[in-house]
Amino acid sequence: MEVLPEEIEGELPTEETVYVALSYFAPGEPTPRRYVLPLQKFNNLFREQEADAETVLDRVFAAQLEERGMGRSVKGKRIPEGKRLRFDYASSEHAGEPHRGTISDAEKQYVRENLKQVNARLQQKGIREIDPTDPRMAERYDLRAEPIMEARELIEDAEAVEE
Repeated sequence: MEVLPEEIEGELPTEETVYVALSYFAPGEPTPRRYVLPLQKFNNLFREQEADAETVLDRVFAAQLEERGMGRSVKGKRIPEGKRLRFDYASSEHAGEPHRGTISDAEKQYVRENLKQVNARLQQKGIREIDPTDPRMAERYDLRAEPIMEARELIEDAEAVEE
């Protein structure tokens, strides 16, 4: 498209202009409509409410975290940009959830001792369950596919030591 400079002067954004990308879920439509608004127009959407945009968004963010079962760890506070939520993966709330890094001995122990409860929670959250017959999972959490055989071996080893 060809235009003259005077036709678009004042219409194009400058580098200083800040924009907000948002998704609007229209009633009855399965997919959201995407919009980009200048920050000032976005903030004007909150004039009718008795709070500024940041306060409203903080409340929504805290509600989303709580809905996902993460609200207690952040206490409703907004997470600063670039910061990650930190969870205690050895706790009953997060043990067995996928995460980066190594699995601590405490998390392994909790998963081994509470596998049914851990899998029930993971299933409820829509997260993959821990399959003790999967070699990767078994290695990751120090699980044994045949705990009865392991118990027999331990008993036999203990008896051999006593003799």
